[in-house]
Amino acid sequence: MILFSSSYEESDNNDDLLLLQYHLHQKPLTHHGHERGISGYVSSGFSALTPVRVVNTRGGSKVGDGSLTAAPHVLKVTDVAGVPSDVAAVALNVTVTQTESSGYVTVYPCDASPRPDASNLNFVANQTVPNAVIAPVSADGTVCFFVKGKAHMLADISGYFSS
Repeated sequence: MILFSSSYEESDNNDDLLLLQYHLHQKPLTHHGHERGISGYVSSGFSALTPVRVVNTRGGSKVGDGSLTAAPHVLKVTDVAGVPSDVAAVALNVTVTQTESSGYVTVYPCDASPRPDASNLNFVANQTVPNAVIAPVSADGTVCFFVKGKAHMLADISGYFSS
């Protein structure tokens, strides 16, 4: 499986379909002759699942407290919603809603130290923001959600990558 990103903006015809080609032997992805970078490669097989909601804080307290030292939200993702115990990563749709301030969410394996600096989702006050996330799974089958800011959070598992 190849993960890629494209930021091509169609200026002359907004009805064009985005056609991407991947040529074997490490040739670049292209769109109308413009090269697009490959952002990652996953060698293990992906198994899609019917999405299952595994986090929904709207019935309780919001996550995050605005500090960089807040405890992460820990989620067991193996042996849940059809995800087996021996996975390398899970595919999630993560959403924040009813945000109180600017902030971000970082999703990472709970055994990672230190916590990654990169965010998976950014938000400002009074927004609802979703994003697709591929998160590696820790040895104990968990992923952590660090929230800088304060918001309700939802997460759906939609698949996994085999070990």
